[in-house]
Amino acid sequence: MKKSLRQRVVHAVVLGKYSRDGVLERLRKDGLNDGDDQRVGPIIEEVSEAGKDGRLSLKSSLYSEVDANKWQWFTTDEKVNVKRILSGSTTSSSSSANFAPSRKSAM
Repeated sequence: MKKSLRQRVVHAVVLGKYSRDGVLERLRKDGLNDGDDQRVGPIIEEVSEAGKDGRLSLKSSLYSEVDANKWQWFTTDEKVNVKRILSGSTTSSSSSANFAPSRKSAM
């Protein structure tokens, strides 16, 4: 099944380990079509933010586009890492976001 170029860029960027050139290199390794090189840059600009070290991270507003379980090109380690990244996006800065209050039995 052929995935859209945008999906491929999003799934490469979410890994958080590539620079702009690294994303392009990964896509080439995975079979990027010759004519698509020029289209990758604008997509990277649209979906990512660059860190101080030059590595790209996916904009949190796009996390819903990532499916770590069904993306067949992720290694097992990458799937675990992506799930960790995505789960970190749903919590606020404290762990209390996952806390469910309990009822007092005396009420």
